[in-house]
Order: sequence, then structure tokens, then C-alpha cells
Amino acid sequence: MGAGTPGWTSPTGRHYTAEHPDREPPHWPPGLLPTNETPGFVEAEPPHWLLDDNLEDPHDFPPDHPIWDDFYATPPNLPQEPLKEWKRDLVQF
Repeated sequence: MGAGTPGWTSPTGRHYTAEHPDREPPHWPPGLLPTNETPGFVEAEPPHWLLDDNLEDPHDFPPDHPIWDDFYATPPNLPQEPLKEWKRDLVQF
């Protein structure tokens, strides 16, 4: 393995041979790919709350609008922490 051999040499001086791509094409199991067509985009229905006409766009309100006072006065409703048990277990280590 000299300088003319394809591959690479590590910082410690060890020489590794080049990795050549596999020349054989992949063989897919029957029925995995039913056609040669690629799947297209499927149009989904928007969520019902997005179709509600009662929603306001926050960009329509200037920063000094009173609605922001109510918004920031209301604490966020966050879910309970799902990983609380994990934290307890990690502290034991």
C-alpha cells in the first residue's frame, strides 16, 4: 500500500483502502413498489378551527392595542411534563 494506492491515510499513519460503490442495483421485494410512479401529494382537509371565521390575525393589531394586555395577562396553559419520571431517574445516577 503505497502512495499510488487509492484510499486514505489516518493522522496516525494507518492506510485504509478506498470504499467502492456496489455495482449491483438493489432488488426490492415483490409488492413493495406497486408501480413505477412516485407517490404524489395528497390534499388534506384543514383543521376545523382553521376554518372558523371568528379568528383574528394578530398582525392586524398594533403593539399598543388593548387586546395584547389580555393576551399577556393570561398565563399559558401548558401540559404536564411528560418526562418527570425520567428526570427523577437521572438524578439518582
